[in-house]
Amino acid sequence: MSLGKAANMTRIPWKRFWVRRGESWADDDGFLFDQSENAVFVGNVPLDVTQIRPLPVIVFLGEAGIGKSDVLRDEAEFAQQQVAVGATTCLFRDLSEYGAEDRLVRDVFESEEFRRYQSGEETLHLFLDSFDECRLGIPHLSRILAAELKRRARPGEAIPAYRLAERRLSLDRES
Repeated sequence: MSLGKAANMTRIPWKRFWVRRGESWADDDGFLFDQSENAVFVGNVPLDVTQIRPLPVIVFLGEAGIGKSDVLRDEAEFAQQQVAVGATTCLFRDLSEYGAEDRLVRDVFESEEFRRYQSGEETLHLFLDSFDECRLGIPHLSRILAAELKRRARPGEAIPAYRLAERRLSLDRES
């Protein structure tokens, strides 16, 4: 399983936390509130990746450089290690490498891993990184992925699909 061009880069093994869209767990300076046992929280708290693994679909959104690709690669490696445990397979693709729809469809949906999933032999863990970069060359990427997933789902199985609207994020804080 190839984990893309950045897989060989030196990475800092920071523990990253994720919050649901629309929630904020940062102080006025942008730092995450203390997550220690002594901290008191009311309501939902930021989650680390081990707490969100059971979800059927996870979409990481955020500013460039916060570690989304690192977490995705780490999770793909973790899932690959689980392959020996059961009937499961992993497929990781760095979407920034694609500028043509036909090549993307061939490399993802006609891959050996996807064929094993379709045949019912294995469960598939699909990791797609660099969605935004790919949209520069393939503007209708979300529609293509949703259509292919729906068309190629196993009989009687529904693959969750989510619509992602284009969001413009600003690094500037309003005063």
